Amino acid sequence: MRRHPDPSDGRATLATLTDDGMEKVATAAPSHLDAVRRLVFDPLTKAQQRQLGAASQRIRGALDAPCPTDWPGITPPADQD
Repeated sequence: MRRHPDPSDGRATLATLTDDGMEKVATAAPSHLDAVRRLVFDPLTKAQQRQLGAASQRIRGALDAPCPTDWPGITPPADQD
């Protein structure tokens, strides 16, 4: 992985996955998937799995929403053209 400052936001760092990093991700993916399935999904009933999916969709929607600007200490970013 390579890291470099975000040119549009000095507070952030951008990461780029290298070919070696992607190979490690691909190697780890099958065992990671098995562990997530075994530890997260398998213990749940079908109804609980549906509820988890619905809750996850709501959380994702909140993450995709614009950042509130009325929180203390939050400064909205300048418009980027």
